[in-house]
Amino acid sequence: MIAVRRSRSGTNSRRRFHALVGSGLLLAVLRASGLSASERTRSLPGWLTAIDRSAAEALGTAYLAGHANEGDAGILLGLIEQVLVAGRRASGVAQPAVDVLAAVVREEFRVAEVVFVNGWMLSRSEARIYALAVLALPAGR
Repeated sequence: MIAVRRSRSGTNSRRRFHALVGSGLLLAVLRASGLSASERTRSLPGWLTAIDRSAAEALGTAYLAGHANEGDAGILLGLIEQVLVAGRRASGVAQPAVDVLAAVVREEFRVAEVVFVNGWMLSRSEARIYALAVLALPAGR
């Protein structure tokens, strides 16, 4: 179960959690866009390592098990960067990162760029965000 804050209506919002995580990653990616993959990996935001491992590990680990070629934080960050930066450019106007991520997720669902992970249907970018969170957490945490 993913731990998320309750919305104003009192219901948990998985989408809100994804939007917040993705927004932070988008900002970090935009800030680090001129860096090499290893430099981008080192520049991951500190709050990413504060995510409760049990909340992200199940989805992130399951995604990585089926996508071994993405089992590196630098590779994942590059893939996320590519999609989110393209989404920001496609909008043609300055948008908050949360809105860019929401548009990317909607588009990925529209074109069936989805994966099934532990019974959840996620956009590929959502799944990659969880995988990156798992890889960014210190071992043994």
